[in-house]
Amino acid sequence: MDPDKIEPRIRSKQEKEIAPEFVERVQSSPLKLEDKINLLLVKGGVKSAASISFDVKISGDGMKTEVFATEVQAQEVKDLVESSGLFFKKREDAEFKQFEPRPDGSEKYYDQEHVSYFVSETEKGLKKLLEAQKSGNSKLLGRAYGFAPTAISAWTNEKNRINRSDLPDEYRNSDAAAFTPGALSKEHWRDELAYYQERADFIKRISPALFNQMTEK
Repeated sequence: MDPDKIEPRIRSKQEKEIAPEFVERVQSSPLKLEDKINLLLVKGGVKSAASISFDVKISGDGMKTEVFATEVQAQEVKDLVESSGLFFKKREDAEFKQFEPRPDGSEKYYDQEHVSYFVSETEKGLKKLLEAQKSGNSKLLGRAYGFAPTAISAWTNEKNRINRSDLPDEYRNSDAAAFTPGALSKEHWRDELAYYQERADFIKRISPALFNQMTEK
């Protein structure tokens, strides 16, 4: 069996109902739109794993500290992930420094606090994602994040990629295109869009509000 072949979709049988209360918590959370959707896709069994992240604050030489998320908001995200019923891991290197060279050759630093959570429906899925993240291997990351199998080569190699602008209008502006992560391949983009259509359909069913935000971007 070809491991990269996209098989007919049977995942709908594996979809799990999500309590409306949890959907409402996700919708009102301080997470980015894509992270809200990915959390629901993993919770619903439609996507294998995801990472969700947000900036807390940034400070540095000659600049006023900017706060992107308050302690209350950070705790809200933590509580949301912990109550999701998913396997998760909080990224350990949440605080790091970024350096930017000055014209005189010295370095200006930014001390940034950034929080990430890796989530999966299964312990095995979380382990795969963490191993892929540690390796930095794009192919392993694509598999762990549940990209369409044939689209992984397009994500890792620009030569195999089709530009969105080259898609026919009915596909370029489709719901599936709005829910497509990474890239589409030149040879299999139709099948890949069909693969991602399931995600669009799922979100449309459980959260029309998030669906509308995503398709109107």
